[in-house]
Amino acid sequence: MKVTDKKTLPEYDKYCLKYLKIKIPNWKSKQFDKKMGDCIYDYAKSNNPIQRDGIHGKSNKRKDISGKYSLLSKYFYYFGSEPKLIPKKLYALIHTTQGHKIFTDAKNTHKKSIKQFEEWISKFDGSGVFPEPQLKYRFENNADKDCRISCSNERLKNDTKDKAICAK
Repeated sequence: MKVTDKKTLPEYDKYCLKYLKIKIPNWKSKQFDKKMGDCIYDYAKSNNPIQRDGIHGKSNKRKDISGKYSLLSKYFYYFGSEPKLIPKKLYALIHTTQGHKIFTDAKNTHKKSIKQFEEWISKFDGSGVFPEPQLKYRFENNADKDCRISCSNERLKNDTKDKAICAK
């Protein structure tokens, strides 16, 4: 993803309400993409947002709203069920968990790798979502509360692992 805009979480909520309604999850919809929006916190009444019905449960809220910004992009690639093999020369750029990687190398030795990555990723047709998401089947026929809680707990477990890795 190449960041093209950033908004505070309350700004992102307002932006989605006005311009990106599909990003606000609607679990009553039969359409998968309408269920999966990532604008899951309603800041209309206060800075302590109300969690909308979505893929995350109450146990995810603290982590979800701990950041300051929501990052937006017009250039992103999501390969879902058809991941692409990244060339070995780019392995140093890989961040294996949720979040991002920061390069603090004073010599900027990663600039070459970043340029190589941009060249590699640009050979794919445009940006966006390409194949179906890996776990789409779990939500098409089973979007009940148990299914959402299961995924919510899995995300929380992954967040905890990420925090432990970053603390090292």
